Amino acid sequence: MTLLGGRFTVVNREHLPKEGSYVIVCNHRTWLDVIFLAFSVWPRNVHYMTKQELFQMMILNQLLPKIHAFPAFQSLGSINNKGKIS
Repeated sequence: MTLLGGRFTVVNREHLPKEGSYVIVCNHRTWLDVIFLAFSVWPRNVHYMTKQELFQMMILNQLLPKIHAFPAFQSLGSINNKGKIS
């Protein structure tokens, strides 16, 4: 598929269930990656979990709900290198 002058290839799509829900976790470098993710599973619907701070930005607070995004609230603590929550 050609998109925005570049190409991307979907591999192992046959391993995704044809029916029902599933979770895809991806690490991304740019905001375009979420678009590529949606195209890779199309015509299935994608719901995005994104950090809650993005919902506080003027333009994004209108856009994110329209693309089925929902806020993820980061925990108040963090896990240190010994596995303890501080």
